Amino acid sequence: MARVLIVDDEEVYRTYLSNWLVHEGHDVRSAPNGHEAIITAKAFLPHILIVDWLLKNDYYGLQVAEAVQDLTPELKTILITGYPSEGLRRDARQAQVFRFMEKPFHMSDLSTAVRDAARSQSDEELKT
Repeated sequence: MARVLIVDDEEVYRTYLSNWLVHEGHDVRSAPNGHEAIITAKAFLPHILIVDWLLKNDYYGLQVAEAVQDLTPELKTILITGYPSEGLRRDARQAQVFRFMEKPFHMSDLSTAVRDAARSQSDEELKT
């Protein structure tokens, strides 16, 4: 399965997402903020980044995605937010975010997004 990095400043939520995806067979790491996410990504080299748009303290989710993308160019980003807007959707499209998900969402929808991202990445790796 895929290596997934989850970045969310809400510990309970981050743990819940992590446990769900581990149960589905993914190799999962998590981080509470952008700074730790970038450090983790350097060692972990995730295939998929699940990142909350609004993080406390240091970075926004799209900034984290850009930094991790520099480390792993094939990265697929799933941006999650409880504060959707047309401007954010536009920014996500420009940043080539793989999937935009509004909180709250069903875990089956997250599973589908991760599976689609992993499949898309595999397809791209086959082309190179």
